Amino acid sequence: MELDNVALDSLREVQILIELVMANAFVYHACRIKADSMCFKKQIEFRLAVFVILAIGICEDL
Repeated sequence: MELDNVALDSLREVQILIELVMANAFVYHACRIKADSMCFKKQIEFRLAVFVILAIGICEDL
């Protein structure tokens, strides 16, 4: 089965979002170990949540 361009674009978006989530998770883990800044940790947690919500929304569109 061939995927149309819209589906391929959506899959690329999901791949990019997954990579961003993984990168932010790595940063969050590093910050959790080293940083004491609660504000910075909350910003990373918020970004992770937004990326996950976006990825779920894109997956539902597929």
